[in-house]
Amino acid sequence: MKRNPPPWLIDEEPNSDPESVALLRQRAERLMRLLLPHETWLLGAVANGTADEESPIYLAHVAEQSKDLAMHLVNIEIDADTVSLEALGGSESDPRRSPKIGLDEGFHLEFEGSLVQIRTVPRAQGLRRLSGIPLPELQALNIAASDITPTTPRHED
Repeated sequence: MKRNPPPWLIDEEPNSDPESVALLRQRAERLMRLLLPHETWLLGAVANGTADEESPIYLAHVAEQSKDLAMHLVNIEIDADTVSLEALGGSESDPRRSPKIGLDEGFHLEFEGSLVQIRTVPRAQGLRRLSGIPLPELQALNIAASDITPTTPRHED
């Protein structure tokens, strides 16, 4: 039986804007590269292509705890607020059928004008079913999108 994703992963009435999706994916890629060597996955409307210009960027940071990422954010001079978050997925009525993914900690920050939420998850298992995209796949998507995105016409002399 296929489950619906958590409501924060999709817009109820998506106002998808392909240009905004491309811009936000490029912005997410730049942030994810700054966060290396930490493994991060892009989630939500930006990942699944339903984002508009106002959509926040959701990232999952794969680690047992968020302390190392917090130190990394300080070292690369990105201000972030530590926040408590609800775990991804899960079912209170039957936690065995749909285990929760994630810890109760994460970060809120602003990056290049976009709101970003980073949540720490203990393992990447389950992120793909939430339409998660790891950095290498995001880079490939961005390259493919730049190949088909209309560019300014060239003036030939």
